[in-house]
Amino acid sequence: MRYNRCMNRLASVTALVVMVGCSSGSSSTSGIPGPGSGSQVNTAFDDVEPNNTPEQATPLGTASSGNVIIWVGSNDIGGSGNPADYFVFESGAVPAKLEFNMCYTPAIKAMTASLWKVVDGTQQTPPIATWTISNTCADSFTAPLEGSSVYLFGVLATGGAGTYTA
Repeated sequence: MRYNRCMNRLASVTALVVMVGCSSGSSSTSGIPGPGSGSQVNTAFDDVEPNNTPEQATPLGTASSGNVIIWVGSNDIGGSGNPADYFVFESGAVPAKLEFNMCYTPAIKAMTASLWKVVDGTQQTPPIATWTISNTCADSFTAPLEGSSVYLFGVLATGGAGTYTA
């Protein structure tokens, strides 16, 4: 009798553990993806679609050292199908800064770029910095970066479809 009660309790506890484990493991969490492996952030902010929302940000890895200088050869953006590009990366081990210039082509009318810190997959607001590019080219944008921190960089275009470089 005592053995049966112990086995029943053990079965109840096991079922509870399995239910709790399954419910916490199966729930999907949305948020900013991790920066990923590698160091693409050091070479190019290549547009990998879809990356139109912060939750779809292109992972660029971790900066090797020092300042993060954004380089974009030519990314498509604009129009209803591709209004924005988002990128996520981790800064190097020491405090540094983000630097970039930006140009765009017609039919884009203007662009806005923003930098946010990311903590536990959550975009922190307000942004660290926001820049508006209302002429086809603008330069000398900078923002501080803490060491070994994750950041989200987003670019939004208004007007029609075109390309941008940085």
